[in-house]
Amino acid sequence: MQTFPIPKKEQSQPWFVRLLPSFNDLAFLIPILFLFVHLNGAKRMLGDGDTGWHIRTGEWILAHHSVPQVDLFSFSKPGQSWFAWEWLWDLLFAAIHGYSGLTGVVFVNITLLGLVFVLLYRLVCRQTSNSLLALGVTFLAMAASSLHWLARPHLAAWVLLLSFCLVLDEIRKGKKHLFWVLPLLTAVWTNIHGSFFIGIALLIGYALGDLAEGWLWKSEESKSAKFQRARTLLLCAWACSVATLLNPYGLNLHRHILTYLLDTRQLDNIGEFQSISFHLRGAVYFEAMLFLALFAVCWCVGRRRLAEAAIVAAWAHLALMSARNIPIFAFFAAPLVAGMIQDVAVRTAVNSSAAVIRRMASTLRDLGSEFCELERVPRLHLVSAGAVLVLALLFTAPNRPGSFVAEYDPHLYPVAAVKVLESRVGSRIFADDQWGDYLIYKLFPRYKVFIDGRSDFYGADFDNRLLSLVNAHYDWESSLSEFAIDTVLVRADAPLVEALKRSRQWSVAYDDGVAIVFRADQAHSGAQARAGRQNLSPVSPVENKGFPAIAAGKPESSTLASKPLERRIS
Repeated sequence: MQTFPIPKKEQSQPWFVRLLPSFNDLAFLIPILFLFVHLNGAKRMLGDGDTGWHIRTGEWILAHHSVPQVDLFSFSKPGQSWFAWEWLWDLLFAAIHGYSGLTGVVFVNITLLGLVFVLLYRLVCRQTSNSLLALGVTFLAMAASSLHWLARPHLAAWVLLLSFCLVLDEIRKGKKHLFWVLPLLTAVWTNIHGSFFIGIALLIGYALGDLAEGWLWKSEESKSAKFQRARTLLLCAWACSVATLLNPYGLNLHRHILTYLLDTRQLDNIGEFQSISFHLRGAVYFEAMLFLALFAVCWCVGRRRLAEAAIVAAWAHLALMSARNIPIFAFFAAPLVAGMIQDVAVRTAVNSSAAVIRRMASTLRDLGSEFCELERVPRLHLVSAGAVLVLALLFTAPNRPGSFVAEYDPHLYPVAAVKVLESRVGSRIFADDQWGDYLIYKLFPRYKVFIDGRSDFYGADFDNRLLSLVNAHYDWESSLSEFAIDTVLVRADAPLVEALKRSRQWSVAYDDGVAIVFRADQAHSGAQARAGRQNLSPVSPVENKGFPAIAAGKPESSTLASKPLERRIS
């Protein structure tokens, strides 16, 4: 990457400057403030049920001292092979959960979120000497990524990705002694999140860019230097590829991930793999980044930086195809956008014929220079440390504000209904995948689920069967009977509600307007159990080793209108 050198400071700064907040501190604080002021605080981090099954998986690993090879959670696919590919995150956060519950899980993930944007800010600063501009572009990338702020393994993967990019930039500038760091990061990344292949793709992309630049243009660097750097990057890509084999499943993990990502039927059923709706309030940040990235790509091509241009263009395409790719696109685009804006500002300050535009560009340049001088002073980062302390106190305060209460939103999850269900150990409960995640968190191992958020495990056919059931297609009764389901936990607005209410074989056991619990009558329940026994292993209580008990609660009553269910954003 092209970098902008920062001039050495001429005068020493007063000692107290080291106590002042730096832009690194602001980069850490801004996403936390954005989360609690603009979003829904702790509940936003628990906006997806997958966090629950990840924690229970980690508890199983802690209890059994091994990584699971077969399914733990479902009665619909008992004993089938399962890849717990994010097992290391599961293990770490199960340990945190065991010590401090969901509060600790959310707190640590919010801290990780701050760290992500400190790393991104530092990466952006590699492309511009204007600290103020770097912080502004980091904020834009931060806001664009906010749609995927969840307490899930991908936040740790973002930290690893940005760390990978920072080390890669150092290697491309000639620090070959850092070569060994990238395979180490990749090995950890492989066991935390399935996006580990991005790092390898980056290495190959930059190597191909160096080869293309060496063949096409005479540059300041000789062709042999370009080719030598490409060789180093390709060798590093090979080492990182080998490092990905250091996982509990070996090469089978790669086959599984590839099969999953190439299954278009499967991905068509998952909301976060679909294109973002530009009617969403937060989509404007993505639009702004996309607009600026278009010019940044052209700017890179004009400066013969083919690898960066190709990488950002490719991820812009992927972000338009799938909402979950938007954060990665924003991370890759931000440094180039900042570099482009600085270059344009410098040129405009000198060459523009319009006095107003020239003054604005000069002001941006001068402000950046002034802040740059201050930013070079080493800091103690007391502000960031203080923010973490205040955050911890707010999360543990007896009368803490609602946005600091780390719990699943009772308007989105069947919080009260689950307290009713826990008394019937051995029941087969039908619920959709999002609520299946919540059931795993609240009731495993006493209950198993019909389906949950592990879409790669269940597959496209089973996901379509879920949609058919919840939307009350013609075969809904036979499907419930096939799996010996005697209890249905369904959203109050699901079409299946009306079908169950019309059936004489099902009755409402609980209704609070968010969730409705239906139970089969005794005769029908017995018939279903006999029908399902041939294909399914019986559900029996499991030793509750290392899993918390569930508190009881009171039900309420009301109903909502029905509407078709679409596959959730996982």
